[in-house]
Amino acid sequence: MTVSPPLRGCKSARVPDVTRKIKGITMLVIIALIIISIFFPPAWLALAAYIVYLVLTKKQRRNRVIMFEIQKLIVTGQEEAILKHLYYDATKSFAAEHGASMSPYKNDPADDCLM
Repeated sequence: MTVSPPLRGCKSARVPDVTRKIKGITMLVIIALIIISIFFPPAWLALAAYIVYLVLTKKQRRNRVIMFEIQKLIVTGQEEAILKHLYYDATKSFAAEHGASMSPYKNDPADDCLM
């Protein structure tokens, strides 16, 4: 799997946009809880609990999505892919947490193709 901007020259693969659906559902739940809380004030507690849940499980959810994409690349036999639906910083921190050798500089172009 390669995390790089399209100009980097890495091979591209069509990847279904799974995270966009998840983000859309998350936003719908938050909007629904805000609307419900206008008419039923204790729903603010549910909204606050849901936001705390999202913040606390951020890394686990990120790891699950990226590992799913990696497994899909392994199954299809691809060595490189551009995952346009994932944020660069999230994938870079995932790679760093899982043992990728990183440049000591913050925005080094050598880190564009991490794995």
